[in-house]
Amino acid sequence: MRLIALVVWTILWASVTQGEMIEVFAERGSTAVLPCLSHAPLKNPLTVQWTKRNNMMESTVWRMERSGMEFWGSPGPQRSQCPHSGFQDGDFRLIIQEVRESDAGEYKCTARGSRGIVQKTVILRIITVLVSQSLPLEGSTVSLNCSIQPQPQKATVSWLNNGTVVGNSPKTEVTKKGWTLTVKRLTLADATDWSCVVHTARQTGRGTQRLTVRGIASPASDGTMYGAVGSSLTLPCLFSEGLIPQQKGWERETRGAVPQSITPSPPSPSSSPSLDASLRLSAVEERDGGVYTCFGLVEDRRIERRLRLVTAKVGVTAPPKAGQPLTLTCDLSDATGVDRYEWFRVTSDANGTEVTTPLGTSSEKSFRLAGGSGELSGELVCQFHGKEGALGNVSYHFHTLGRLEATTKGGSSSQVAIITTFSFLVLVLILILLQMYKNHRRRKMILPYPALETVIHSSSRAQERTERKKTTDPEPTTN
Repeated sequence: MRLIALVVWTILWASVTQGEMIEVFAERGSTAVLPCLSHAPLKNPLTVQWTKRNNMMESTVWRMERSGMEFWGSPGPQRSQCPHSGFQDGDFRLIIQEVRESDAGEYKCTARGSRGIVQKTVILRIITVLVSQSLPLEGSTVSLNCSIQPQPQKATVSWLNNGTVVGNSPKTEVTKKGWTLTVKRLTLADATDWSCVVHTARQTGRGTQRLTVRGIASPASDGTMYGAVGSSLTLPCLFSEGLIPQQKGWERETRGAVPQSITPSPPSPSSSPSLDASLRLSAVEERDGGVYTCFGLVEDRRIERRLRLVTAKVGVTAPPKAGQPLTLTCDLSDATGVDRYEWFRVTSDANGTEVTTPLGTSSEKSFRLAGGSGELSGELVCQFHGKEGALGNVSYHFHTLGRLEATTKGGSSSQVAIITTFSFLVLVLILILLQMYKNHRRRKMILPYPALETVIHSSSRAQERTERKKTTDPEPTTN
C-alpha cells in the first residue's frame, strides 16, 4: 500500500501545476513584482524561465538553466531579476524595476524540477496619469487622463486628491466613464497629488501625478496682513520658480478713482530679482491701511494677489500721570474679523529674562489700567484674535511714563538741592543790600557838613599825590 501511495503522489507532482491568470497593477516608474508560486518544492535540478508575449510571438525575459547559468532578454539585467533565495520554497517571482509602458503585457512563468512543473500566466498592467499641460499657469484649466496598458475590458475608475475622493463640482469635472478629470481655475493650492484608482474583478491599481502650477507662490492666496504703526513691514509677492513675468508691479485701491500704481522696493540680496516683487515699508503709517494688489503679466494672462493691510496702534485716551488710572485702546484701521482682544504685560526680571503676565481678555478694544508705580512700567501688548486664532499684536512701551515716575520718586533729593541753591542766593542778596545800606548811611551823615566833606576830599587828594610821587622819584643811593 505504501508503494502504491508513493507512486500516486509522484504522478500527481509530476503533472503540470497551472493556476488561473494573475493580474498585477504597477504605476509607471515603480517596481513591479510578478508572482510565480509552487505549493511544494520542485527539487533540484531546476530550470526557470520567464517569457513575454508580444503579439503572437514570445520572447525570453529571464532564464536559468539546470547548470545555474542565467540569460536575460528585455528589459535586461539592469531592471529585471529573479531572486534565487526563494527557489527552495517554490517562489519564482520576477521583479522589474522602474517599469515603463513598454513593459506592460502578458508574462508566463515556467519552472521545472525533478518533482514537477509549475506554469503561471501574469498580466502586467501599467497605470500612467497624463496631464494636458506640463506646467499650467494659475487660473487656467488642466485635464488629467488615466491611462492603463493593456486596458481591461471591464473596469471602473475613481479619482482622489491627496486621498480625498473627487467628483463633479464647480472646481472639478469627471467624464462619464471616469477616465478623464478636468480641474478648473487652478491655484497654487492645487499643486498636490492627483490619483486615479482602477478597479477590476481581480485587482485594484493606482496611478498618481503631482501637479506643478506656476504663479505667485507667496502669498498663495488673497489675505490680510497686520502692521504696527512705526514698525517695518513687507507685503510679500514671490513668483514661482521658472516664472518670468513680462510685467509686474503693485496697485493700491482708492475710492472712486483708478488704482494707484506703486513701485516696489529693490529685492533683498537673498532673493532673485526676477521672482521677488515684494513691497517693503520701512515704517508703517496710519494712512498706509488699505487694499494692495500685486500683479504679474505672464503669457498675456494677468495673475494677481490682493492683500488688505490693517494698521494697528495702542492709543492713550488721557495723558499719563503717576497714581491715576490710564485707559489704553487697541486701534485698528479695520477691525473686520476681530472678535476679542487680549492684553499682556511684558517686563524683565533681575536676570534680564522677559516675564509675560496676562492682564485680561475682552471683546472691547479699550483696557483700563491702574496708575500704580508697578502698573506704568515695562511693555503692554494687545493681541487681537479672530475665528482662526491670533491675528496679530501691537505693543505700547512705558519709557516716557518710567521717566516721569523716576522724577517723582527722586523729588526729595531734587528739592534739597533747589532749597540749598535758593538759600545761598538769598544770603548773597542780603549781603549786597547791607553793603548798599551802609554806603547810603555814610553819605547821609556827611552831606550836612560840606566843609568837612571838602577837608576829607582835600586830604585824600594830597595823600594820593604823595603816593604817586614816591613811586615816580628814584630812591637816593648811599656811597
